[in-house]
Amino acid sequence: MRESTTRGIISLDGPYGLVYDVGEMTCTVREDETFRYAFAPNWPVIDLLEPPDFQGVPGFDLGLRKDEYVRENAVPVFVSERAPSKNREDLWRMLEAQGMEYLDQLEWLIRTDTRYIGDKLYVRAPDDSHAAREVDVASEIEHAANSEHALRL
Repeated sequence: MRESTTRGIISLDGPYGLVYDVGEMTCTVREDETFRYAFAPNWPVIDLLEPPDFQGVPGFDLGLRKDEYVRENAVPVFVSERAPSKNREDLWRMLEAQGMEYLDQLEWLIRTDTRYIGDKLYVRAPDDSHAAREVDVASEIEHAANSEHALRL
């Protein structure tokens, strides 16, 4: 059976100009029109965040501390709150504005600049050149604190 998968990184812009990648979301759609959303939390980053900047990812009970949260044939609240539904009156105009020919809600979230008012989370395309790697946290913080962006704050 054929399938198509969309990947996105759930991120938030935090203090001092830092971007926090809180996890990866994938949506796999199969040719029989069944679908699967999966969210893999980035626990080392999530453990650094505190309210009001981060209050969880809507629809996922992060208190369970799973490696992956899965929704079969159900759109997660995180997505349904932010992306247009298939029954939206101006759906085709919204898709056209993002250069899309069909509704892929996760892809729409990646392409749009529209932000949800309820929290600071957004979805961006994965940048495979920055794949998971070990980092020296103290060095990274020092680098970020001395960056041009941070010095303007």
